[in-house]
Amino acid sequence: MSNLLAILSSAAGGDWPPLLRLAIAWRDRGHEVLLVADPGTAEAARSAGLSPICPPSGRTLGEWLEPHLGDLLHSGEGIGPTSANPLAGWARACRPWLLEALRGWRPSLIVSSLFCQYLAEEVADALDLPWCCVNPGCSFGGRDRPFPVADFSPLGAALYQHWLLPPLQRADLVLHATSLDFDQPAHPLPGNQWHIGPLFWEWPVPIPEQFRQPGPPWLLLSLSTSPQKGDLALVEAVAAAAATLPVRVLATLPGRGAVPAVGRLPGNMLVTGYLPHYQILVHCRLVISNAGHGLVLKALGQGVPLLLIPWGRDQFGVASRAEHLGVARVIPRGACRARSLHEAITALLNDPGFTRAAQREARRLQRLDPSSEGCARLATLCASSG
Repeated sequence: MSNLLAILSSAAGGDWPPLLRLAIAWRDRGHEVLLVADPGTAEAARSAGLSPICPPSGRTLGEWLEPHLGDLLHSGEGIGPTSANPLAGWARACRPWLLEALRGWRPSLIVSSLFCQYLAEEVADALDLPWCCVNPGCSFGGRDRPFPVADFSPLGAALYQHWLLPPLQRADLVLHATSLDFDQPAHPLPGNQWHIGPLFWEWPVPIPEQFRQPGPPWLLLSLSTSPQKGDLALVEAVAAAAATLPVRVLATLPGRGAVPAVGRLPGNMLVTGYLPHYQILVHCRLVISNAGHGLVLKALGQGVPLLLIPWGRDQFGVASRAEHLGVARVIPRGACRARSLHEAITALLNDPGFTRAAQREARRLQRLDPSSEGCARLATLCASSG
């Protein structure tokens, strides 16, 4: 049996579900798994039957990262190679606590989400263990590959290049939770990095009965996992765009709590909090989103085309890849108006080529077994380090 220490955090939105999915698969193969989590991800871990431990108050990643990023945005300072790195600072602060928490339980390897790499590296060095990073999206640079600046917002490019890429290059193993077919144009990966396919995990939430009733086709509007400025304005623009179309629109907002107030909505629109998208997508004709990697790959896994409005971080690269595959249309955020949305929705619904392309990608994705591939890579890492 190989004990796995998994380190994840909800501070970076959709960064953590692929690692949780892999940890579940590792547990299901008879191994022991311990998760280092914050309160949000700890609840998810417990719902999956895993054991989490949480850093003490004041030492969760969100408590370190959010104020630092807020100060950067307020000051107008950029992120550079010499900027203070809150991810590394958090890791140094948490290292003594985690090493003490692990007394009497020795992992065989450590696996982290992308934003928790520094803590994984600190503990792996202290315990002389191998460590792996699960990147939740597309690859973003190797030693012989230029950094893909165009895939990111300006702040996202600096964050990924200067804070996330250096430890990724030092990891013993990197698993990219996407497919090689999607992550194009292809660049050779370093020998320790692999595309294994998308790893999905969703909260077990029931589907509203209203969604199951017969009627016009559904369009899914899904916002990012974490609330972002301008989210609700997009909901209102889609509501105006789809009001006269022969469709129904399901809009899922971030979080699992109370749904925030949205402006006047047409009768063909239903607004909810979190819902498990993969179960919903089988009933949808189209997805509208900010181009988060997880939702885009879920849509393609069910053969559903997309209308994408990239907002930030790595969403520009995700949107361009989907457009290149012929499964999506992309609208720049600055051009996102009711009229442009109406025209794009109409074009996507009336052109069967987008659906055929999405179904082609679904067949490709359905041939993959990401959980088994990821576990096999972890087992190889354990064996080579034993």
